[in-house]
Amino acid sequence: MDINANGELLAEGRKRHLVPLLEGDLIPGHEDKHFEIDGKRYGLAICRDLIFADFGRNYARYGLSAMPAPAGDFYVDAWMAARVAALRGVEGGNAVARAGREGYLNASDRHGRVLARKRSDDLLGTSVVAEAPLESARPTF
Repeated sequence: MDINANGELLAEGRKRHLVPLLEGDLIPGHEDKHFEIDGKRYGLAICRDLIFADFGRNYARYGLSAMPAPAGDFYVDAWMAARVAALRGVEGGNAVARAGREGYLNASDRHGRVLARKRSDDLLGTSVVAEAPLESARPTF
């Protein structure tokens, strides 16, 4: 779910690509979740969804400026998951802000450049601040 600075719900969605054996009791989502703030379009991704190229390509058709993506990593896949999220941004032509619990807080621009990255810490809490250009997405190969 995405909430703005005033605490208003912007988008609520279900993860589409569940982790086999670990999330068998959950129901996957099937709808695209996107919203607009000040004329900029955002699309919601959840965790493992960003591993799948078709997910990113599908969202690219909305002309997103950025994609927020909460996630739960497993330490060992943290670097890979952060880089794949940046790749989805390149494919879709949008910035990606991925917050991986037990992984990285990672912000990348539409060119895949990492703007900020910090290892998350469940016990102490972690934050990262990045300034990403929020251009409307441009088609990519």
